[in-house]
Amino acid sequence: MNIKTRALIYFLFNARGEVADYIIYQLKEYKKNVDDILLVVNGKLKDYDKSKALKVVDHILERQNIGMDVGAYKDAISHLGREKIELYDEIVLTNYTCFGPVFPFEEVFSWAEKQTVDFWAMTADYKMQ
Repeated sequence: MNIKTRALIYFLFNARGEVADYIIYQLKEYKKNVDDILLVVNGKLKDYDKSKALKVVDHILERQNIGMDVGAYKDAISHLGREKIELYDEIVLTNYTCFGPVFPFEEVFSWAEKQTVDFWAMTADYKMQ
């Protein structure tokens, strides 16, 4: 089996500068399936919350609250740089509005490895189906 290298870019906005426990739980579960996690924050984290997050994530990028999640992903990719990005087979983009996992992420990534697609999503927009 071909093991892929994965980076996770996790977007977070919390006006109080906090990282909720459900996010830490989710990041720990993602870490079982990804090589690097970049937490990109619209705003500034409190010192305690930054310390809590750094126990799980590899990098934190704090930025102005401009451009919502798409702007955060763009800045995160620019922050990592082309050379670093090219080291990964996959880049996972997700954010704080997703809850879970309700079953192991490993099942999702195993399923995705069997697909012949360039992009896939864990959520569905039924308006498009």
